[in-house]
Amino acid sequence: MPLSALALAASPLDALVPAAAASSPSGWFAISLGVFENLILAITLLVTVVTAYLIWSQARAHFEVDKVHRVIERWNEPAMSDSVASVDELLNELASAEQPAEVAAGLRVKAGPEAEAARAMHRPVYNLLQEIGATYKRGLLHDDLFDDLFASIVQRYYEGLAPYMLTMRAQLGRVSLLEDWEWLAAHTRVREARKAVPKAGRGTPVTIPHKRLLRGSRELLTDVAVFGYGSLVHPDSAARTVRGPWAPFQVARTWPANLRGYERAWNYRQEVELQDPQERAHLTFLGLSPREGRVCPGVLVPVLVDDLASLDKRERDYERVEVTDRIGYDAEFLRGRDPYKRVYTYVPRSPADDSTRAVVPASYVRLLARAKDVWGERYGAMFEGLDVLPSGIETLARMYRFVDPEQNAAAGR
Repeated sequence: MPLSALALAASPLDALVPAAAASSPSGWFAISLGVFENLILAITLLVTVVTAYLIWSQARAHFEVDKVHRVIERWNEPAMSDSVASVDELLNELASAEQPAEVAAGLRVKAGPEAEAARAMHRPVYNLLQEIGATYKRGLLHDDLFDDLFASIVQRYYEGLAPYMLTMRAQLGRVSLLEDWEWLAAHTRVREARKAVPKAGRGTPVTIPHKRLLRGSRELLTDVAVFGYGSLVHPDSAARTVRGPWAPFQVARTWPANLRGYERAWNYRQEVELQDPQERAHLTFLGLSPREGRVCPGVLVPVLVDDLASLDKRERDYERVEVTDRIGYDAEFLRGRDPYKRVYTYVPRSPADDSTRAVVPASYVRLLARAKDVWGERYGAMFEGLDVLPSGIETLARMYRFVDPEQNAAAGR
């Protein structure tokens, strides 16, 4: 075959264009016109899609802004203003209390028409904030407008009312109560933290709780918890050590649980200072003793890395041990959630001999006695007898401090 014929046979145009058309100027014109028409159709389709997207985006933005305006209207209704004023009074009362969880629990169980009316007055605010959280989570509120108008309100009310929310959840047995409001408060805190990072340091990691919470799932605030069985059962006592920016969320997510294979024991002794730093005494506190077949009731406190360091200082002569596989969870807690990936508790390094004469601080006993009241009727029964001392143990009414300053700081003393 001649080379010219071979070249023509190998040409890709031969498969696309008839020979007559390839050799005809009018044929080339018809092909070019067809390509041009297809290009025009493609551009028209692209413009149509882009225009439809812009119209949809504008309509969505208008809808999101309109939803924010509707929330503003509801927030400013006269009845809602009365409810907001009532919640503000509660907020101030909790902020000024030394033991906010105790105050919240007392208000939750307080009887009488006036107390019932006050609780009923609070509900519209809680319900609206929960509705805002659910709406925002589904992308139905304008981000920037929400941040300007409601972000600080949502966060302020959640963080200030966290002890009250904990007592509500405990008394109703619903750990997921008002969780969309909680999610929005956490989301708002993260957004603010990220905005606070200087532009030059955008790569700087922002300390946030477990990322799944921010995606809107019902997962845990963090994958790590500490099992408390003594003073940590009382949320106000735990809050003296868990003091970071996420402390309100951790307080509200604390929940009762059981520890298998251990029992409480008055087996931890520590030297402390009394009013006069030169005067010291050896006092006794609760510890754990391994005992297969026994179950120790307590609470799971969600913790971050910084909290573990502070708790290690607070529980100075205790050993932090992992008990992940020994935790018995409350069924309500596991509804829609996974168990913690790691759970720790504190066991005395050198358990005291029971025959040693023991003296327990009276303030410590009172704290244990009040802890069960915070958890209400539903869970308070788990902690009956928490403050009961075995025979032979005495109490000391005088105030005390730990010898180690870092331990005092970690315990909020």
